[in-house]
Amino acid sequence: MRGLKVEGRNKVGKVIVTTSWDDGHPLDLKLASLLTKYRLQGTFYIPTRFPYFNVIDDCDLRRLSEKFEIGAHTLSHVKLTSISISEAKREIVSNKKMLEEIIGKKVKMFAYPQGRYNEEVINLVKILDFYGARTVEDFKINLSDPFRMGVTLQVRPYGRKELIKKLLEVENLRMKLFLLRHLPIFLNSWEDLAFSLFDYVYRNGGIFHIWGHSWEIDKFKMWDSLEFFLSYISGKRDVAYLCNGAVIENMCRIMR
Repeated sequence: MRGLKVEGRNKVGKVIVTTSWDDGHPLDLKLASLLTKYRLQGTFYIPTRFPYFNVIDDCDLRRLSEKFEIGAHTLSHVKLTSISISEAKREIVSNKKMLEEIIGKKVKMFAYPQGRYNEEVINLVKILDFYGARTVEDFKINLSDPFRMGVTLQVRPYGRKELIKKLLEVENLRMKLFLLRHLPIFLNSWEDLAFSLFDYVYRNGGIFHIWGHSWEIDKFKMWDSLEFFLSYISGKRDVAYLCNGAVIENMCRIMR
């Protein structure tokens, strides 16, 4: 199955597709190659170092930045809610400065490591010259706060209990009812969930934001599934393909 036939010609002309990828694993270059192949845009959030592997080197990071947006992801991928605000500032500022020196561009976007943040952390990110910040809150298809940017779907298998819990928490009632109605299918197939979610957004309007970790995609052997899906969402009529920062800028222009 390739989705549940909510696709069709986009009637609203207000669809954005964006992607984002965390942690700076060297396999990010493989992700970048797929995005380039299907003319998709995205943001790569790079920490200075990661606890379990060496992050992408400076030369490859510069290459990556030539086609894609680079976002900050702290100095050491620490949970910002577990340290003092002064330590959090050092983690963010040091990482942002390092990235900007390597790529020679302003770093506009930030991703909260492990999705952990609170109001104090948000206020800190706001004053450190970022346009916005991305969370890991799933099944979001719109954006109301640039510093709480949600995502639609992660590239990884979802456990049964986890998926049921997440779908019950979906804010868009119409989308929630659609997803719950077909829950048995989605429990068995990440592809069917991904295709159906995209088709829903394409039909009804909104932001479709797929994200993940290249090391995790490799771990779960999802490269073929991901490429199949990326080929499907590319080249659609009336869709804007943007990096995360451009989504924020687009939202801010509309709200003026």
